[in-house]
Amino acid sequence: PPIGGGAPLVCIGAMTPPFTNGTAGGVWSTSNNTIATINSVSGVATGVANGTVNVIYTVTDGNGCTGTATKVLNVGIPASAGN
Repeated sequence: PPIGGGAPLVCIGAMTPPFTNGTAGGVWSTSNNTIATINSVSGVATGVANGTVNVIYTVTDGNGCTGTATKVLNVGIPASAGN
């Protein structure tokens, strides 16, 4: 199933709501941990640096075959409120 939940955009230093997938037992990752990290179990992502990554959910079945689903996550620079 496709990835649900989460958010399309997160600011540097902020966290998304959990990303979700209807297939249990998978592991969450991102395509570039220098831009965003994600908790492999909870699916909560944290913005690290400005850019775009894929959030990836990987499931391995009993035969060792894997399937993945991806969703784009943009990481932005927080707005400045001034000094």
